[in-house]
Amino acid sequence: MLFLNSRQPVLMFLLLLLFGTVSEAGLPKLTTLSDASIQYDVPARHYVVLRRGEIEAIIADNSAIDDEVLPQHRAGYSGLVSLTHSRQKRNIFVPGIAGLNFEHIHDGTTQDRKILFEPRHAPMELRVINDHVAELYQAPTPHWGLESCLRYELLDNGLIEMTFECIPRRETFKNGYIGLFWASYIHQPESPDIHFKGMKQGDKNEGVETGSSKIGWIRGITPAHGTQATHLGIDDHRTFKHDRDFPLSLVFNRSNYRYAQPWYYGVSHKMALAFLFRPQDEIRLTQSPSGGGKGNPAWDFQFFIPGYKINQRYQMVMRAMYLPFESPSQIENAVYPARFDTATTDFPAELVQFTPATCNPVFTAQGEGHWDVKIRERGWIMRENNQYRMWYTGYDGTREGQKMLGYATSQDGLKWTPHPGNPIYRKHWVEDMMIVKQNGTYYMFAEGVKDQAHLLTSEDGLEWKRTGPLDIRRTDGRPIKPGPRGTPVAWYENGTWYLFYERYDQGIWLATSKEMKVWTNWQDEPIMLPGPGKADRDLIAMNQIIKYKGHYYAVYHGTAINPDKSKKNLWSTNIAKSDDLIHWQKYKKNPLLPISENKSSGILVHDGKRFRLYTMHGKVDVHFHCENGTPQ
Repeated sequence: MLFLNSRQPVLMFLLLLLFGTVSEAGLPKLTTLSDASIQYDVPARHYVVLRRGEIEAIIADNSAIDDEVLPQHRAGYSGLVSLTHSRQKRNIFVPGIAGLNFEHIHDGTTQDRKILFEPRHAPMELRVINDHVAELYQAPTPHWGLESCLRYELLDNGLIEMTFECIPRRETFKNGYIGLFWASYIHQPESPDIHFKGMKQGDKNEGVETGSSKIGWIRGITPAHGTQATHLGIDDHRTFKHDRDFPLSLVFNRSNYRYAQPWYYGVSHKMALAFLFRPQDEIRLTQSPSGGGKGNPAWDFQFFIPGYKINQRYQMVMRAMYLPFESPSQIENAVYPARFDTATTDFPAELVQFTPATCNPVFTAQGEGHWDVKIRERGWIMRENNQYRMWYTGYDGTREGQKMLGYATSQDGLKWTPHPGNPIYRKHWVEDMMIVKQNGTYYMFAEGVKDQAHLLTSEDGLEWKRTGPLDIRRTDGRPIKPGPRGTPVAWYENGTWYLFYERYDQGIWLATSKEMKVWTNWQDEPIMLPGPGKADRDLIAMNQIIKYKGHYYAVYHGTAINPDKSKKNLWSTNIAKSDDLIHWQKYKKNPLLPISENKSSGILVHDGKRFRLYTMHGKVDVHFHCENGTPQ
C-alpha cells in the first residue's frame, strides 16, 4: 500500500490546545479523536480495502474517485462504499454512492442544503489503523463546528463495527441539541422494506411488554420519501424542537410503529443487511423507498445529542452484519449474540471449568445376566433432602431391546445403590429422560419408541404413570411433520411450560404450553443450530436448562460427523447462554471436556457448595469445578 505520510498523534495535541480540554464524561477512548496514542497512516488513495473472513469492505472519504476499484464514485459520499460477501460478489450499495454515509448535521432549523449536508462537503481524512480498521476524521466543520471521527472495524466474527465520536467546538446549535443522520443506499433490492421487532404506536399504554404476543415482526413500509419514515423505540419519548418547514423530511416524520429491539434488517438479492445499535444511544430507525434513486431505497438511522456542551466528547457505536438470508428467525438467531442489548460473552468459571474425578466411573450397568446389560443416553440426577437420586435407562444391549427405567440413590453422588425393584418402570419404552419437579409432582419427559417424546408423572419418583405422547403443533396449529421429536428438555416458569426438542439431531426447537396438553412451536425453525465449532458442527441435542445469576444456561451435546463411516462419531458436552430461552449464545471455548473423551448427555448438579458436571451416556462420570487444573 502506498502512503503519503505516517502521522504521529501530534496533530491531536495541537487541536486540543487550540480548542480547549475535552470533558471525557466517562466515555472510553475509541478513536484517534480521543486517543492520541493511536498511530495511523494516511494512504495516497482516498479509500482502503478491508478483508476478513467472508467480508470485503471498502472505506472511502468523501472525495470523488474514479479507478478500477471504485469507478465513477461520486464526491460527497463516504463511509462503507462497497460491501461484498463470499456468497455475493455484488456490492449491496448503489455504485458510486455509499452505505453508512455520514449525511446530515442539524439542529432542527431551516438551513441551506449545503449546511444540512455539511458532512458530505467538509474535507475528510482517511486514516488506516491496521488491516482491519480504518477511520474517517473530519475537522470542525465550517458552519456547525463539529469535529468528528468515524471508525470502521472488521471484527473476527464477520461484523462491521462503526464507532462515531464527535466534539462540538462552537455553540451553533440553536435548539440545544445536535441531530446526526447516516444513510445507506441499497442497490435495486427486490423489496425496499426493512424489518424489525416492534408494535403499533400506543400499545405500550395497554401493558404490552417485550416478549408478549403484541411484540412481533414489523414490516417497515413507507409509501413515499418523507412519509411515515422514522420508527422510534418503545421508550423513546424525547421531543426535539424544529421548524415547521424543516426541509429534511425524513427526520421528524414518524411512522405508526415503535421498535422493541434496537436493530433492523433488509434483504437484497438473497442477502440480509442488519444494523445493530446500543440501547443507550436511543437510535431512531429511518427509511426511504427512493433515497438512492428509483428502486434504490435508503436504510438509515439517526442519533441525537440533547443538551450538548461545548468541547465535550460524545459517542455512538453500531454494528452491521451481512449474511445470506434464509428466514426472519434465522436472521434473528444470527444477530442475537452480536446485539449490544443481549451479548453475553462471559460464562461463569464454575459452569465451564471441570476436571474428572479420580473415582470415575461412579456408576455403570450391571452387565450380562442382568436387566441392564448396558445403560444409554441421558439419565437424570437430582439432589433432594441431602440425598442424590438418579434415574437412568437400562436395556439388554441390543438396538431393538426395550429401554426401561432404572433408579439409584447415593449420599455423596459418588457411591450409588441401585433400587432393589429395578427396573421401576417397564410398561413403555423410556429413554433419554429428564425430570421437572413442580408443586410436589415429578414430571418426566422422555423418548419413547422411535424417538417420540412422551410424558410420565409420579408423586414420589418411584411409581410412574404414563400420560402419553407429547402433542406438538406448528405455529399455525397444525401437527408438526412425522418423525423424531427426541431428547426433550422441559422448563417451567411463570405459568408456562417450555419444551425443547430435537429432530434427527439437526437442530433444537422450542414449543410452549400452559396445560401440557398441546405444545405450540415458538417458531417453526430451530432456535439453536449445529456449529459453527467442530464440537457440534453437524448434530446437536439439548440436555438441561438451569437458571443461574439471572441467566439461563443450556447444557447440550453435539458432534461432527466422521467422514470415515467405519469409525463412530465422537460426542461432546457443551454449554450456551440466554436471557430469554429463545436466543442462545454458545460458549466460545466449547466443548467443556475434550472431544476425544466422547462424553455426552451432560447435566449440572449443585451439591450445596458447587456445581458438578455428570456425563451419562454408557457410564456415569462426575467432574468437579477446577481452576488452573486444581479441583475446587
